[in-house]
Amino acid sequence: MVNDARASIFNRLKHARRTFDHLGWWRLEDWSASLLWTFCDERAALLVVPLDLSPEVPLEHSRSHVAWVRWAGVADGASATPCVQAMFAEAEARLAMQGIRELWCVVRASDWLGAYLSERAYSSTDRLFTYEVRLQERPERQEHRLGNVFIRRATAEDLAAICRLDELCFDAPWHYPPALMRVMHARCFLMTVATCAGQIIGYACSQIHSRAGHVVRLAVHPEARRHGIGTALLCDQVYELAQAGARAISLNTQASNKVAQQLYQRLGFRRLSEEARVLRKSLDQGT
Repeated sequence: MVNDARASIFNRLKHARRTFDHLGWWRLEDWSASLLWTFCDERAALLVVPLDLSPEVPLEHSRSHVAWVRWAGVADGASATPCVQAMFAEAEARLAMQGIRELWCVVRASDWLGAYLSERAYSSTDRLFTYEVRLQERPERQEHRLGNVFIRRATAEDLAAICRLDELCFDAPWHYPPALMRVMHARCFLMTVATCAGQIIGYACSQIHSRAGHVVRLAVHPEARRHGIGTALLCDQVYELAQAGARAISLNTQASNKVAQQLYQRLGFRRLSEEARVLRKSLDQGT
């Protein structure tokens, strides 16, 4: 499709009632020229992205075995079932030919796409919980005794080390590859690192919209855990978000991550009733 035709499709679909957006730090316009899109005429569009790819990189350059459903939309008045089924069948086959073995998606109860994924044999592997703390007044900065560990703002020169740390701390579907880490650093409210003897052993990142802050990332090297570093990183993010005007601060964690949930509860976060399902489909032949 020529660029003008694509622009017309995206302009219509992004205002449709049935849109699904899991781009995260990416924006729709970042991906408008990507070759990873699957279309159903001009009625629908689907974007599935291997974990290690950025918008300008073609599918055959991927070395990951995991891809995520990032965006989907069906035009108002169009029948969703045939469009969704055709697009996912085409996208899944293309990914499998490239060696992608798993396709993942996070859906909330209100997401229209969830029912269609269940029909395509996507199974629930976990749930995401949302925790929130509401601030009646701006908190004071807390001092944490961390010995020779220091917290500072992250720089672009830190990103390679942060990516290595991120891969240590998160399983394959969840870690941030360099392309996504660079976008997050450029667009976040605040990214900080914890250092010890010049080495990065933890990091945190957040965003803010109006009076709502969200801590997107919190990670500590496995060998440095249980020494208060995660607590210090999170408290620092909460303080800075509050200073910027946030009155509610949230974060997400997997239902299976009991240790993280205990930390958040200890710091005054309360679990909200809303949760999301983590769906996965194996693309291996015969599986």
